[in-house]
This record gives sequence, structure tokens and C-alpha cells, in this order.
Amino acid sequence: MINTSRTKPYYINPDLFFLFEKNSFCLWNYRDHEQFEIQKDLIELLIEIARDKSIPKDHPLLKDLLENNIISTTPYQDTQWGWDKLSHMFHKGTQNIPELFQKRTKEEMITDFIGFSKGYAERKSKGSPPKKSATFQLSKVEKNPQTLSFVETVKKRFTSRYFSGKSLSEKDFSTMLYYTFGNCHSGWEGISESVHLVGNRKTSPSAGGVHSIQAFVVVFAIEGIKPGLYLYDAIDHALTFIHSKADYQTLIPLMADQFYLEGLAFGVFLVSDLTKVWEKYLHSRAYREIFLDAGHLSQMLQLWATSLSHETWISGYFRDDDLMEYLQIQDETKAPLLFVGIGKGERTPLHPDMAAALKKYGR
Repeated sequence: MINTSRTKPYYINPDLFFLFEKNSFCLWNYRDHEQFEIQKDLIELLIEIARDKSIPKDHPLLKDLLENNIISTTPYQDTQWGWDKLSHMFHKGTQNIPELFQKRTKEEMITDFIGFSKGYAERKSKGSPPKKSATFQLSKVEKNPQTLSFVETVKKRFTSRYFSGKSLSEKDFSTMLYYTFGNCHSGWEGISESVHLVGNRKTSPSAGGVHSIQAFVVVFAIEGIKPGLYLYDAIDHALTFIHSKADYQTLIPLMADQFYLEGLAFGVFLVSDLTKVWEKYLHSRAYREIFLDAGHLSQMLQLWATSLSHETWISGYFRDDDLMEYLQIQDETKAPLLFVGIGKGERTPLHPDMAAALKKYGR
């Protein structure tokens, strides 16, 4: 849809943003993935154009602006977009990345992949393993635990919002964490042992085998484990203790006042370690993948809980800074994405208090 409500000599590209970076003032065309360093006279000219001021056709900067699609003599397409500008920047800025402009043959794609993999392996080898503190060793998991059938599980999967506060067994707790986040595979099928692999393989897929998602586990009522916040260690199938502040009064405000989590036996915050992602994928398009990874893992955890006859609740709505402080995450290289809660309760999408209020105000 073209906006022709008035005539203007020049139109400014709507897909631009400006920022200060590396001691320069930069203009960024996020749709075309182009960046430009701009000077004061160019800024002043753009301001004049934005204010519909008359610009001489022989202005020395007009040619560059037109050639680089910063401005146009015809209106730009009016994008029908229902969210804010930030979401549109993410939407378009992660599409059509420059490295995909050139099509490749099979041989070229293989050569690029090998070179890319070598670079990733070198970057990954420079990282140091995280330090561990006090741990709780989880019980050994059965190879074939007693669960509902697959069909029964997917049909019974349900988001509940009313939990009883009853404890779950450590055995079930261990099973759910292991088969969702653990390293339950001994290797990669179909790949020779002579091939050096740097990715991980779990029960859920992850872009490039990176598996950047960490499981921060809040224990409320698990038999044999004291309440607290823990980090799940996939290698040792153990919990690393973080702190003991784990109660509903603390967590409900963090989860944007969603009181449905009261009565949960435990919950898991799915947190992406972004450093693991950009070790491999250097373009911000990979930011999309962390949400897909969180979705895969959250569904796997919910299905395991359901197969063991427990109820689940999931939400991505929380107070970000407060939650980061609670998780003791100090920087922005980690991103909390989702919360999955599990416990005993009723299969109801509405908390009784919410149902009563709806009935009252629905009259």
C-alpha cells in the first residue's frame, strides 16, 4: 500500500536506525544489512528532508543518499505491521543475510561447511569450563521408566493453573531432567568415529548441535532435596546449588504476579547462554534459534511430566531484571526465555479464584 496523501520532493527510507558505535555516528539500514558512518552535514540534511524543507537538486550529498537507498524520490511501501519498531527491526534484520546472497554448488557448500566448522572448533576450544560449586547427585535413571504410552501422553498434555503443593519423588524428578536436558546419547548415529564432533546431541534438536539452553531449576517440594535454586549439570546429571531462596511468595512477583505457580513441586527456567551461540553463528539471525531451542525443550519436559502423570504450566511472561537478579545472572550474555512448572494438581485451565471472578463479573 503506497502512501500518496501528499507530495514530497524526497522520502526517507523507513528501515533505518541510528546509533553511536566505536566513536562514530552510524546509520544502519536493517533491511538491506548496510551500515554507514555519517557526518554532521549529512545529519542536518536528513533532518531538513524529514521536515519537508526545500532541498536544492544540486546538493552535493543527494546523489549518495539516493544511490545508497537512504532516500528516494518516490514513496516507500507502507508496511502493515501490528507491533512496534523494535520487533520489525528484528523481523527484517534477521532475514536475507548477506552470506546467502550468493548461491553455491554442492562442492562449494561442502568446502564452506568444513571451513566454518574448523573456525567454530577453534573458537570453542578457547573457552574455559565453568567452575562448579556444591552439587547434589541425582539418582540413576532407568532405561525404560514406567510411563503412559506416547499417544496417551500427547493427548493428555495440558496446561494447568492449579497445583496442590504435594511433593514429587526424586526418581520422577531425576527422570524428567535427564531425558529433557541430560546427555542420554552415547554418540551420533551415522557418523564415523574418525570424524571429530564439537556439537552435542540430546533428545531435542538444537541449531548446529549448540544446545545453548541451561536449566535453572527451582525446587519447592521434591523428596530428599532441600528447596532452593539449582543449575542442572547435564554432564554429571547433578544439581549445582545456587541459593536457598525458593518460595512461592518470592517467585510469583518475578513471574509478573502469575499466582498459578503456587503449589508447584518444581519449575525450570530455560536460559540461553548466548556466548555458545555466537561462538558458532556470527550473524544475529541465529538469535531466532534460541527461541526454537527453548520451545523444543519445554515441550519435551512437559511431555515427560505428563507421561509420569504430573501436571504442567508454562509461561514466558516475567519481570526480566528481577528474574536475572534472582538467577544471579550478572550480564546480558544470558537470556531467560521460558519457565516450565510441574507438580500435582487439578487439570483446569483456570485457577478457582480466576474462575470465580469471571463468573462474578460475567453476570
